[in-house]
Amino acid sequence: MKKIFTFICALTLALNAYAATPLSSGTFLTTGGKFYRELFGKWEDFTNDMPSVQVTVNGTQVTIVGLAYWFEEGSVTGTLSGNTITFTSGQKVGEDENGPEYMVGSPDMSSVCDIIFEYDPDNLTLTATTPYIFESADQSNSYPYCYWDHAVFTKQGSGTGIDHTAASTKSVKRIVDGQLVILRDGKTFNVLGAQVQ
Repeated sequence: MKKIFTFICALTLALNAYAATPLSSGTFLTTGGKFYRELFGKWEDFTNDMPSVQVTVNGTQVTIVGLAYWFEEGSVTGTLSGNTITFTSGQKVGEDENGPEYMVGSPDMSSVCDIIFEYDPDNLTLTATTPYIFESADQSNSYPYCYWDHAVFTKQGSGTGIDHTAASTKSVKRIVDGQLVILRDGKTFNVLGAQVQ
């Protein structure tokens, strides 16, 4: 009997030592997938401009800030169930003189669905199981201004991540003469992608 009790105690300690890390608030670095923005009539890789997102966990409520390019402080809020986080598609992330913008999920680049992430507690990653996440002018619009393609985010400090600091294609958004412009590779572009000056 004593041997069985000792074995059960040892097994309990071993399982507790291996316990997976629950999802917690913090910075999650972009470690997989791509982020695209339309520039000059074609999709350009702007992944280096989207180095991380901020995740806040409050019970079963999860909020992500930083999925949107044009509204960096915009957020989406979803529900955690097990290791799955579901964000209702069409959540508004911001509004400017051109109107509101929304985050919209898509399984196939044409139809609309909720945005779903799976949390891997062993690797501290959030992986979008919704293949495409659009930043769009319409809640039901499947044509984005920009979009995520198979996004993966890993909690900062977990030993993985992409170093975006040395990227030569980093873009900076600025207001010049009352207009929003994008500075990229030493050139200035308007929001439609046309080079100015």
